[in-house]
Amino acid sequence: MPLPFAPKPDESRVYDSLKDKLLTEITADNFDSLRSTVYAQGVDGAEDEYRRLLLLGLAADQLSVSGPIANTQFVTQTSATSAGDAVLFTPGAGEVWQLAAASVGTLSSGTTKVMLLLNDTNTTSSTLLEAVTAAAAATRTLALTVRTNRNEERCFVGTSSGGDTTTLVDQTTSNGLGETLQGQTITEAMCSSVDGIKIISGGGAVILNAQGAVVGSINACDDGLAQPDWVPMNSKVELNYAAQYITGS
Repeated sequence: MPLPFAPKPDESRVYDSLKDKLLTEITADNFDSLRSTVYAQGVDGAEDEYRRLLLLGLAADQLSVSGPIANTQFVTQTSATSAGDAVLFTPGAGEVWQLAAASVGTLSSGTTKVMLLLNDTNTTSSTLLEAVTAAAAATRTLALTVRTNRNEERCFVGTSSGGDTTTLVDQTTSNGLGETLQGQTITEAMCSSVDGIKIISGGGAVILNAQGAVVGSINACDDGLAQPDWVPMNSKVELNYAAQYITGS
């Protein structure tokens, strides 16, 4: 039922613009076009048009009040043969997307660290979304990606060729954990390894203080079986702290 003094449904701009379409034919672009013609003053029938936009959008599965819009998911991929950047997806202006999953194919040899970044081309800033490792079966590679209380994100990696202890180093600078993040607190982390069954340090990475005592730990996720995700942490980092993992073979 229309609001008092609102235009009748047959006088609605929303309904009139889409009257020749079935619900299954209405697109999100149709609604974006309509919204751009409705003022936000809330009078002269505008409030009723807001309700009609929402009602019709929900009925057509082209608007959502929680989560992604139905039938909009898609799969995209890219490939690279050398180090560098590759654009995976560029959303349209004003669009909101949710990353559901990401995976990396198997390499024939060697090890590669793949970081999925959200880039703002206007400010050249980047936000780390996911970090995964692709490696040949013979390697024992582990990647630890952390986020700190200063909103700094760093990735530490290490590769073992057998049963030993491996200290992780910064992907960019090759410095250790303590030298890189001294005075900061790790608030979130994710850890991945393509051969986690060989890791005997609690199934993942451990953080050691300057005396070698364990002050933090995180399990490693096998990239080939599941997508790594952020896990809450609360580990203060000081100079001479280190991130390590131990492999049994």
